[in-house]
Amino acid sequence: MCPEETIHKVPAYNIVEKKIRQIDRDIMVFRAFFIPVESIYRFILIKKDRMCTVAIDKALLDALKEGDTASEEELAETLLISIDNDDFWTEIR
Repeated sequence: MCPEETIHKVPAYNIVEKKIRQIDRDIMVFRAFFIPVESIYRFILIKKDRMCTVAIDKALLDALKEGDTASEEELAETLLISIDNDDFWTEIR
C-alpha cells in the first residue's frame, strides 16, 4: 500500500474537496494516496456506510493548481462518473 498523503501535499486538494461537496454534501474525503508508478492520486470517499475510490491523474491536479479551467471540467466529469455510479461504491461494515 502506498503511504497516505497529507492534504498539504496533494495538488489542488481544496478544489477536489469543493467539487465533491458540490456534487453531494454528504460525501467526505477519508484519505488520499499517491501511486507513483501510475502517477495518480486515489481518493477514498465515504458516504454514510459506503466507500468509493476515485483515481485522479497527478497531471490533472497540477493543472488545476495552476488555474486551468478545462481541467476543472475534467475533474467534475471524473468525480460524477464515480460518485453517481452505484457499482463504484462498497458497503463498509
